[in-house]
Amino acid sequence: MCQIPAKVPEIVYKENLPYLKISVGSEMAALLRPDAFWVTNVRTIWAHLVMKHNNNVGLANEELYYYRTQDVPSEMEYPLWRDIHPLVGSSMQKLANLGSRLAREQGIEAGNLRFLWADAIADTAYNKYSR
Repeated sequence: MCQIPAKVPEIVYKENLPYLKISVGSEMAALLRPDAFWVTNVRTIWAHLVMKHNNNVGLANEELYYYRTQDVPSEMEYPLWRDIHPLVGSSMQKLANLGSRLAREQGIEAGNLRFLWADAIADTAYNKYSR
């Protein structure tokens, strides 16, 4: 198995399996090693964009809209997602740290599966605040 999380896209695309691209490939890696690998999907990219735009949900929604509505075949969308994958990792670490700090303030311990924790936070925030 890959030991370097940022190399997941390279490995996934090298195999060129139909329907197995960054979203599914990163999810598989995260399920196997949620302490080391993160998921790159719509929810985590949106969370990354929120952080990139200093917690501005409106800008994140707008940028994600442009990512998702470009008139390009899906095969051309994959490189966009592959290229953003390494950036999502650092945002998920920050999100996990923030979530853990807020949880501790409420007497809750988040545990050590930081990327699984970050994915749960990203999913919840996306469902609540994205449009």
